[in-house]
Amino acid sequence: MHRKFWLAAIFFTLLNVSSQADPVIDSLLNLLQQHTTADTTRVNLLNELGVEYWIVAPSESEYYGQQALALADSLSYVSGIAYAYDVIGVAHWTQGKYTTALDYLINALTSYQRLGHTTYAANTMLNIGLIYYEQQDYELALQYYQEALGRFRTINEPTSIATALHNIGSVYLQLTDYTRADSSFMQALNIYRENQSQYGLSISYTSLGDLSFITTNYTQALSYYQQSLDISRQLGDADGVATLLYRIGKTYRQQQQYDLAEQYLNEGIDAAQQINDQKQLQDIYLEFKELENARGNFRQAIAYYEQYVAVKDSLFNEEKSRQIAELQTVYETQQKEQEIALQNERIQTLNQKARIDSILRYGLIFCVLVLGALAYLILSRQRLRIKKNKEIYSAQQALTRAELENAKLKEAELSQELTFKSKELTSYTVNFIQKSELFEELKTELKQLRKARPDEVGKKINSLTRLVDQHTNIDRDWEEFRRFFEDVHHDFLEKLRDNYPDLTQGELKLCALLKLKMNMKEAASILGISPESVKTARYRLRKKLGLNKEDDLVDFMQNFEASDSASVT
Repeated sequence: MHRKFWLAAIFFTLLNVSSQADPVIDSLLNLLQQHTTADTTRVNLLNELGVEYWIVAPSESEYYGQQALALADSLSYVSGIAYAYDVIGVAHWTQGKYTTALDYLINALTSYQRLGHTTYAANTMLNIGLIYYEQQDYELALQYYQEALGRFRTINEPTSIATALHNIGSVYLQLTDYTRADSSFMQALNIYRENQSQYGLSISYTSLGDLSFITTNYTQALSYYQQSLDISRQLGDADGVATLLYRIGKTYRQQQQYDLAEQYLNEGIDAAQQINDQKQLQDIYLEFKELENARGNFRQAIAYYEQYVAVKDSLFNEEKSRQIAELQTVYETQQKEQEIALQNERIQTLNQKARIDSILRYGLIFCVLVLGALAYLILSRQRLRIKKNKEIYSAQQALTRAELENAKLKEAELSQELTFKSKELTSYTVNFIQKSELFEELKTELKQLRKARPDEVGKKINSLTRLVDQHTNIDRDWEEFRRFFEDVHHDFLEKLRDNYPDLTQGELKLCALLKLKMNMKEAASILGISPESVKTARYRLRKKLGLNKEDDLVDFMQNFEASDSASVT
């Protein structure tokens, strides 16, 4: 028996829904047309229609569930919202939309739990478990089945407990845990037997037969299948009869009892044709193909395989046609609903427009009177404002001219100060260079003194040493130079240090000299090192600044503004 029809039986039993779908649908549609009030009764009717359409037309089920959800939400009808989530979720599931189905069913479960509806919550858990089962996520399916089983045991629902146990057994069967599968199926069978649930017994016998078939205990499988077949015939379950005849035939083929297999498969074809169960016919034709292959009748096997393919193609085309028809029905229904909604909207719009027109007429008269009075006041005050504005404008112009003159004077003063400081820095720099050159010359002469006569050496050395001591305080000179330098180039060295904290004191001095566009010879003279050492220092500095070979170090220093917060790389 098809799993969805089995779940449908569970769902309808829990909701006390009649199995005769068409008369119930007609009755509910009539009630819905008569009851146009947007209240909880209409929500319940929409939800019940969604349930009735669940198997026969899932897209219709989804449509009515959505209508119920929208209305229940506008009414803050919590029970109606939960039920609508359930209806829409199952409708999506029957259409194979598993992800969306899970979203709605989990919302339904959450709502049922908040409302304390244990039975509905447990049933929704079964539905969620079935979706995970079909997606072959057996661990999650088992988790929801076991949770549902616990809820059903709490409220003592024997038939529902048996259903949960049966579903748990199905999971264990897929996980090849045959011992637990057998235990779960047998527990479900015993409960169904105690409660005289013939349909439940038939399902249990079928599942136990499947377990026996998988474990190659074909004799026991036939016994279970036969018991299920007898019950299905008593219940008039044509779909179940066709399915079991197929299973029995398949089992006899495995036992190599080909004549009995052929007999049951032929009966299965007749049963499936009576109810036009093309899916079952497809499975039987494929089994007949296997049977004839086993007999060595390969031509007959090919003939059955062709029948199998024909039915399969027919099912595919029929499914597509059904989906198109369902979409057309939903579209037409939605169009009608939209037309009614648009008509009501037009009526409301016209009534609202009439009220607005009336308000506007009286408002317009009042506004004309008020505007007339205001116009006189505005014109008289406008004249006064224009006069005052002219006076203010004249005063502002005079103030602006004064501020502009002050700004120009201040700019000229700053320019003069900057020029003076630049000259002072240049003068100090020249002096610095001359002083350094003097030191170099003194050092050279000292070296030459070594070649002088002994009686002259002492006097000259003492004289030259005193001269060097008087002029060689390089650190004090550098501090003076730095003070003059930063008066002109504000915060240049500080910003360099902030952006490049690895720079040494000597490298900062070199940066200042590069800012002043000094060549290597001049820099070497001021720093008291050789030009070759300056060249090496410049190379190390480039690396720390992250400059490429084509980047000019002097240009970098010229473009590095003390006001910039970001380093130039």
